[in-house]
Amino acid sequence: MQPPSADFIVRAGPLALAALSVPIFGFSLSSLLDGLTEEEKKEKDQESIRRASIVKDMVECLERAAKDEGADGGSDDAGVESVEEESEKDEELQDEAEVDDDYDDVGQIEFESLREKCWDLADVKPGAEELKRGVEWCAKLLLKELGLATSKTKAQNSIRYAD
Repeated sequence: MQPPSADFIVRAGPLALAALSVPIFGFSLSSLLDGLTEEEKKEKDQESIRRASIVKDMVECLERAAKDEGADGGSDDAGVESVEEESEKDEELQDEAEVDDDYDDVGQIEFESLREKCWDLADVKPGAEELKRGVEWCAKLLLKELGLATSKTKAQNSIRYAD
């Protein structure tokens, strides 16, 4: 038996491909319209609960740290300070910058890690209460990191923050 000629393949090829693609497209579309299976819904719910729990734990840790800082004489609301307190902290941070250039006084939970966890939660459960609190704390952490970077840049003692 000989293979089909090139002319036959050129003429019949597109028809054969169309005949194969129509059922594949139909099956794919029907499975998409069916929605998630019960198992997939259960997995999605568990994942959203897990991600919400991670964000909630991070926020609670930050709130405890803010309360501890407030009890030690720091500000109870991280990021909202008077101008005099800010200038005093800038001077303290400049002194710290002279002593320790390698480490920042940001804390254990940084803006980037909390932002990443909030982003993950927003993908799964956009209306979560934990997400709202997480975003609020993202803003507070970003302000804190920005203030630290600004004071270290003013001090010009750290290679990382030098102009």
